[in-house]
Amino acid sequence: MVENDFYDACCAVTNKTEFSWDKKSSAVQLLLFELTKKEKYSEGFAGFMDSFMYHTPRTPKGLVYFDKWAPNRYSANTAFLALVAAKHGLETKTYIEFAQSQIDYILKAGGDVNPETNQPFYSYQIGFGDKYPRAPHHRGASCGNGWCGCSSSPQPNILYGAMVGGPGQNDDYSDDCGNYVTNEVATGEKGG
Repeated sequence: MVENDFYDACCAVTNKTEFSWDKKSSAVQLLLFELTKKEKYSEGFAGFMDSFMYHTPRTPKGLVYFDKWAPNRYSANTAFLALVAAKHGLETKTYIEFAQSQIDYILKAGGDVNPETNQPFYSYQIGFGDKYPRAPHHRGASCGNGWCGCSSSPQPNILYGAMVGGPGQNDDYSDDCGNYVTNEVATGEKGG
């Protein structure tokens, strides 16, 4: 397949709302720019970033809130793309600042660090800092002694490095395994 055919089939119309498991056109635009340095690809990618950064609602503390199902996933994915774009000279300062704001939010649950311990008061990434989700909705966390379920907090296993879905639209969050909308371990799939 030649470049133009690929571009027309994949991303002539860039999805301007999300980068997720089934919506990859913004990343493809970025890869095509990296390979060819053609302006049409950087412009397509910039349209996605502008839409996500400036036209998607945010929580009061600043997380871009694309969807109630795992908002951390969408922000982390887009922060990653922003850093790749900055590495290739696209809106370097703006994209780095955006990425840092979203990753800081996720790692600090939208808050600050405790000056006494220099750790976040709470983090959405399991194992980061002193306080993090202990009851994620995930089989790997909830299976123990021949039983799997969501009846206890904390869960029997700690999923170090996993990220839970994230807060509600008002930065609210409950560490409850039964609340799979916000406490599902964020993966590439919607709702799971």
